[in-house]
Amino acid sequence: MTTAVSTRNTLAALVLLLLAPLFLLGDSVFGPRTFVPYDLAQYPPVSLGLSDEQLRATTAGQNADVTEIPVTFLPELGFAAQEVRAGRLPEWNPFARSGTPLLATSVVGLLYPPNWQLLLRDDPAAGLGVAAYGSLVLGELLMFGLLRALGLRRSAAVFGALAFVFSGTAYVNAYYFMRLPALMWLPGMLWAALAASGRQGRERIPALAGLSVSVAMAWLAGFPSYAAGSTLALGVAGAALVCRSAAARGWRQAASLAAGLSGAAVLGFALAAVQLLPMFAFFPESNRTVAPTLASRAVEAFDPASLLGYLLPDAFGHPGARDLPYDHSPLMLWLSRKSTWDGVPFLPPNYNFTEATVFPGAPVLFLALAGLLGGRRFRVVAAGTWILLATLAVAPRPLAALYELPGFRNVPPMRFIGPACAMVAILAALGVQRALDADMRKRWWGVGVVACTVALAALVARVYVASHSAADWLAIMRGPLHEHYRRADPGLGIGAVDAWIGPFMAAGRARLIDNLDYAAVGAGLVAVWLLLLPLLPRARGTMVAIAIAGTVLGQVSLARGVCGGRELRVPIDSVVHEFLREERDAARVTGGFTIARGCAADGPALAVQLPAGTLMPDRIRDLNVYTFVDKRSHLPFLHGYGPQQLVRNFWVNALPDGPGLRSRYLDLLGVRYVLAAGPMEFAGVQVGPAIDARGGVFRVYRRDSAMPRAFTVARVRVVAEPGGVPGADGQDLVDHALAAALVGSAFEPHREVLVTAATAARLGPADDSGAGRAVVFERDDPEDVVVRIAPGGRGYLVLNDTFMSGWSATIDGVPAELLRGNLFMRVIEVPPDEVVVRMRYRTPRLALGATVTAGALVVLMAGLVAWGVRRGGAAQRAAPGRATTPTA
Repeated sequence: MTTAVSTRNTLAALVLLLLAPLFLLGDSVFGPRTFVPYDLAQYPPVSLGLSDEQLRATTAGQNADVTEIPVTFLPELGFAAQEVRAGRLPEWNPFARSGTPLLATSVVGLLYPPNWQLLLRDDPAAGLGVAAYGSLVLGELLMFGLLRALGLRRSAAVFGALAFVFSGTAYVNAYYFMRLPALMWLPGMLWAALAASGRQGRERIPALAGLSVSVAMAWLAGFPSYAAGSTLALGVAGAALVCRSAAARGWRQAASLAAGLSGAAVLGFALAAVQLLPMFAFFPESNRTVAPTLASRAVEAFDPASLLGYLLPDAFGHPGARDLPYDHSPLMLWLSRKSTWDGVPFLPPNYNFTEATVFPGAPVLFLALAGLLGGRRFRVVAAGTWILLATLAVAPRPLAALYELPGFRNVPPMRFIGPACAMVAILAALGVQRALDADMRKRWWGVGVVACTVALAALVARVYVASHSAADWLAIMRGPLHEHYRRADPGLGIGAVDAWIGPFMAAGRARLIDNLDYAAVGAGLVAVWLLLLPLLPRARGTMVAIAIAGTVLGQVSLARGVCGGRELRVPIDSVVHEFLREERDAARVTGGFTIARGCAADGPALAVQLPAGTLMPDRIRDLNVYTFVDKRSHLPFLHGYGPQQLVRNFWVNALPDGPGLRSRYLDLLGVRYVLAAGPMEFAGVQVGPAIDARGGVFRVYRRDSAMPRAFTVARVRVVAEPGGVPGADGQDLVDHALAAALVGSAFEPHREVLVTAATAARLGPADDSGAGRAVVFERDDPEDVVVRIAPGGRGYLVLNDTFMSGWSATIDGVPAELLRGNLFMRVIEVPPDEVVVRMRYRTPRLALGATVTAGALVVLMAGLVAWGVRRGGAAQRAAPGRATTPTA
């Protein structure tokens, strides 16, 4: 093949890879859709003005699994974009509960360069489709390069690249602009490691530089769990390459390769230090679990039954299947063997489609099997890596020792299954290569027979399932389910099993039948393809093209149901938003206020009325946000309302109507307005717009007892450590004692601040007249707060903002000690004169991280320059007929 033809074919392959993701994302990149999983217009107050038809349109085909994007990450991105336009680095978010770091959380990927296009938009949501498209194209190109480096033909490399980005794991994570890139950089890591293994000495520098960049980008993307899994896969591949080098070239060359790969990986971490060091500093102070127990590892394991998803795409449920809740799926309850660390079954199994989807498509699955049967050595690496990742995900108990190691401890086991999709794609590409390389009729027919057997088994199973009614299946399942789950709940009665799965048996049966149909047809078509392939040696290119088209179209038909984006036709801004913004402006001089959501007294509910977090870009503090905050501010709700008031242990549900809404603790938090989708008795005075539409009612209530954000008190009360707190679950007992005191009837937030004995020892005495001094906000930037305090008695300034490392204070320009009081708030002792107190935030270890990253960049660039100079000099010396002219 001539160079021109080869170049043309490569360009055609690259064009195909560039265009393929548009089958899934075209409407969100160029069309009318926004790449979000669901429409916020379905919630009050906006929903109240919609007709039944409009309301159905807002929810049809949505993916409610992906809860975080609209109510957490997009509001944070919107706020961060405002800060960037104001010329500030978005380090602190003061509008999430009482304030929390933003850059250090890492989850919105502020320091990942491809995400910067989101921050340059007025509405970051408009760029989410572009971000997903960019990530998928990146993954395709890197996988294509890896497979070509392995010696595969273009068509095999194209197939592997498409199998990777259209795998179930990739498309279910497409909405997550931080998860997807952490997966997509994995083939870049492997490609760079492979390239380095084929070179020696300084010729390895470009490949090692690529490895460093790939590692850094995966960790900068914002999802450490997938980055850890990808790095582990790199480690396995690197170890295999070193062993191969030792066998071929000796241990000296192998040691050199090992040093180069290790050094490049370390340099990659150094390049990402600007994000990693602040992240590691923040985690111990946040509500993240930094020291998970082995028992929690079992809770977060990947259910072995979910591995059936490699053949059946959504047999256990689907985000759009409202008639089949995950925790009532009969098939999941029937097959699940997920248990606690002590072997007690989970009831119900905590299945989630978005976390568990691994379906690669029937052609990919069986071609991966073909790739396992022989040929290139890398199949052993890919298969071994898949086995390791799957074992870590499914069976954490046998590998308990690994979960005590740094890098494993903080990764939920189920996350390790994510990078496994790359291994399946590599094996499938190797299978296609075998089809193109030579005549392997017997082996191909063997795989074809396996596919035929699977198709026949699926068909038989389909007939068997369909031949029994839903009532029949309830009778079949009742006894075994009762016997199995009685181990979790000895008091479980047989009637409880009927109530649990009976109403959902018909929907579960129908979904299983659909999946068996899909499996039978898919495996059958692949079987025909495999059996015909050896008989059509001259049409192998056409056969591969058919496999490519079938894989893409089949996966897109599934993917669009869970990540097709939304056409947002109804503006979510409302008269309620307008009212709250006006009140925000009026309260600017006192530092603003906090809003919360209320619900009926018969029980707590998710804060969906004017959904939690969505007021962040409006710069209004929100009690009910579902983001990473400090590790203490949820504790008073635990003691005042009970664990049912908290979502996943630390996020606050809507507040139930009752005397608790008149709590002094809510006054201390500055909860001025309560938003409710219904009448409330204890929420305060009804103010502002009242929406009473056919779809329901929406009210805004003002709590006149709410305290200002900053105030002075004159008394310190020390809360001693108790002898024990039931249910403390390892939390510091002093914090629990403070939390209980904050919601106690004796607490007087206007007059006193609750502190530990250690904090009290660092505070001087105060005057009785030190309370109630006027406090005015002169500056209220997220990272720079300036208040002027009127003269009066010596006292203590309390700012109900979160106390956290990185905050410092001055009084009239002189450094002052900032302390923690009222469990998590900022306290500073102030003299009797009129003073100006300034509090500034600098992300801990950000400067150090930036310095390390800058140094790593210098090392990276210096290595590339040195390589380029040396290569240029070698090329000049090698040029024939070049004369050397002496110089004077």
